[in-house]
Amino acid sequence: MARPSRSLLLNAVGVAVLFAVLVVAGRLTSGTLRPPATTASVPVILDHPTPTVPSPVVARIRFRQPVTGVAVGPDAVWVAHGCAISRVDPMTNRVVARVAGIRPRRDGCAVLGVRVGAGAVWASLWGRGLLRIDPRRNRVAALIAVPDIAAPPAVTATGVWVLCCGATTRPGRWLLRVDPASNLVLARIRLGGLPDAVGAGPSGVWVAAAGGRIWRVARLQEPVLPKCHTRFRFPWQWKGREVILMSRCIDETGYVQPSREALTAVRGFNSVYHYNAIQSWKVARDGSVSHDQV
Repeated sequence: MARPSRSLLLNAVGVAVLFAVLVVAGRLTSGTLRPPATTASVPVILDHPTPTVPSPVVARIRFRQPVTGVAVGPDAVWVAHGCAISRVDPMTNRVVARVAGIRPRRDGCAVLGVRVGAGAVWASLWGRGLLRIDPRRNRVAALIAVPDIAAPPAVTATGVWVLCCGATTRPGRWLLRVDPASNLVLARIRLGGLPDAVGAGPSGVWVAAAGGRIWRVARLQEPVLPKCHTRFRFPWQWKGREVILMSRCIDETGYVQPSREALTAVRGFNSVYHYNAIQSWKVARDGSVSHDQV
């Protein structure tokens, strides 16, 4: 048998050495033999298992029309949708009744919002007025005519407040106060701008309008009756400076109490018995209060 030549052995050894060099170079390139990289150059991402968090939503109730308002009462949830108001039982999360007495019209019908308070459920019916709903019978108890009603009502124990009586694109609207005991409009407050929302609470009645304007309405002290003096309360903090306090009223007919200048321009200075101009009171720096004509 012939022995392998010396040149063949040298070739085999060379190939083996070359293979070893390539393996070492590959390991260096892949970083196996490199020192570990710092966290500043190579971020470390730890993949933690995400626990399953239970959803807080316990029920989903679907309505065919868009929902325009929700009010929560002691034993029922009232949902305004389209031209209807539904009663939802919070114990079963089911619709148990639909308020009767809301009749659609050819020119359209929409319930703008719903509120609970003053012993009833209240809702604004677009273009028609304020709805008073009996929660025991699930039906409309009264429709208080309010032209161009524009927003959901605000309800307190002594009054229901609604915005009305003016086009939504022209400045100048009214804030009405409805007596929940008699369903009568007892006060009208003239507002400028484009008011589109009203809210009420312990601090009083607040009205918001387009453009970022907000009005705060003083709280009227009961009893509030037509053709009678009415007390009101308005929180104010005196800061020790000389100020003049003035207030005006608007009766249920919309008549605005005039300023002294406006009244004397019409009646002169001899009007005494029927003098009903706005009264002004001066608070001095020492805290004394005196009557002042402005």
